[in-house]
Amino acid sequence: MGPSRATVQAAGGATRNKGDGMIVTYRCRQCDYWVMTESEMAAVGGTPVCPRHVKPLRPVTESPAPSPAPSSEPAPPTGEAEAFRPELINASPDIGELADRLAETKVTPGPRLLLSGPPGTGKSAYVRHLARRLGLVAQTVSYGEVASRYVGETEKTIRAVFDAAAAANRFLILDEADSLLRSRALTQNSWERTQVNELLQALDRLTSPIALTTNDLGEIDPAVMRRIDFKVRFAPLDSHTQLAAAFAHFFGLGLPAGGNDLEALNLTPGDFAVVRRRAALTGITSAPELVAALRHEAGYKPDTIRHPIGFQLGLSV
Repeated sequence: MGPSRATVQAAGGATRNKGDGMIVTYRCRQCDYWVMTESEMAAVGGTPVCPRHVKPLRPVTESPAPSPAPSSEPAPPTGEAEAFRPELINASPDIGELADRLAETKVTPGPRLLLSGPPGTGKSAYVRHLARRLGLVAQTVSYGEVASRYVGETEKTIRAVFDAAAAANRFLILDEADSLLRSRALTQNSWERTQVNELLQALDRLTSPIALTTNDLGEIDPAVMRRIDFKVRFAPLDSHTQLAAAFAHFFGLGLPAGGNDLEALNLTPGDFAVVRRRAALTGITSAPELVAALRHEAGYKPDTIRHPIGFQLGLSV
């Protein structure tokens, strides 16, 4: 059972009310990252405690964010927060068909996915899209949110996070999974192997959906693979059609003839987002200058760095 109406209101919160749409959540006074709803709290015994710091959580009244009105305008330049745009995703297998099938079946236990590929290719945006298709709330967890310098604390937090996600039937997203599930053959410390073992057991127990994202598939422990239902590879944009769609979405312009060589540069939607932010800051709007900026951005990819990093006038900085 959760706290009584009087208890919550005395602490500055408010009980769930269908009339005004208010929702009570509970946050740790120390780290402020953990959020637990009333239903999650009830599932773990009714005590609002942060799994990281074992501190009482304070009730916080929130209003659900309104759904954005449909718009044909390009999304704001927020980089990682870009909405899912299927025409800007280059992935295998077909992620559109995969989302349709998973939304249709909705079986339990939920699907387990491993999304791999370079940064900026749309892995996180796709998982959030898939969570919406399944009617679930997405909960992203990264290494920094569960790691602890104290022996045994990381494993304890991992268990708490997975148990809470399962209790609330949330879509768990393990971001940069290679940090937490690094191959045990590559580790040198016993605590790293223990951490991987705990996560593998947590995957075995989990009944709600989960997606692991990684930029480095080779770092993932091989034991993870047999626990994953769907392995999806994301790649840079590789066709003139996709590049033209990205140019139109991010800049509102047609791809000029001088941009035909962009196909060989391994550009991603994330690269376009970076250039759009830079263009907004500098007031650059012409298509040729934007193409030049994309070429410049591609030059700083780890496998294509050819020039010293420095400041240049104009957009190419």
